[in-house]
Amino acid sequence: MATVLCAGMFTTPSPAADTVLLSTLEWPPYSSQELPGGGASVVVARKAFAAVGLNLEVQFFPWKRAVDTGLKGDGFFGYMPEYKAERLVPICHMSNIMGDSPLGIIQRKDKPLAWKRLEDLARHTLGVVAGYVNTEEFDALMNSGRLDIRPVADDLTNIRKVQGGRIDGAVMDENVFDYLMNRDPYLRENPGNVEFNQNILELKGLFICFRSTKEGARLRDLFNKGLSTFDYKDVQDSYIRLVLGNPE
Repeated sequence: MATVLCAGMFTTPSPAADTVLLSTLEWPPYSSQELPGGGASVVVARKAFAAVGLNLEVQFFPWKRAVDTGLKGDGFFGYMPEYKAERLVPICHMSNIMGDSPLGIIQRKDKPLAWKRLEDLARHTLGVVAGYVNTEEFDALMNSGRLDIRPVADDLTNIRKVQGGRIDGAVMDENVFDYLMNRDPYLRENPGNVEFNQNILELKGLFICFRSTKEGARLRDLFNKGLSTFDYKDVQDSYIRLVLGNPE
């Protein structure tokens, strides 16, 4: 099963096909230059575009630059992957859902975070990645100053800060956490006392933000048409199991 999956998962259309250029970030297992096909979300997107005769090209940037480049850079038609948020409505033609992201909080095993409501987290220091959308409720509390937030540049930094006790927890996608703990050389050698909290913030959807232009809307519609020809969840989940070494 794994051999068949790999053989078909990373194929691309012929070079003669029209090309759609999107920006993205290093966010394995969803997107990464180090992964086959560019990561789970890139593989899903490429498969959807191929179904309507289009080739996908992605370029990798730090997150804030990926957003700016996708929306304003010459030749780019958008960026991926993105969570939905009200603030994105004026600037994005958002695709249909093309991935799932279980968003939660990492913590130290010896100092677990007990919470039922987000307000319960106000007594803790929490890490986020600067520029990421989290959940609407969380971001509202964060922006109002009711949560003690320490922004950083990437998820790996947040894991190390939790390990070292410099913050109490950090908002993170569970698949990203599992990937980094299994694949990052430092974390494999120094797994530390860190785990994923059992309370999930939200099962987020992943989307492509196409530019808010006529051409962006056209490409969004074509992408959605191609996406409807297969089960994105099956492709994403199979890919993630493979890169984590659990093909079945």
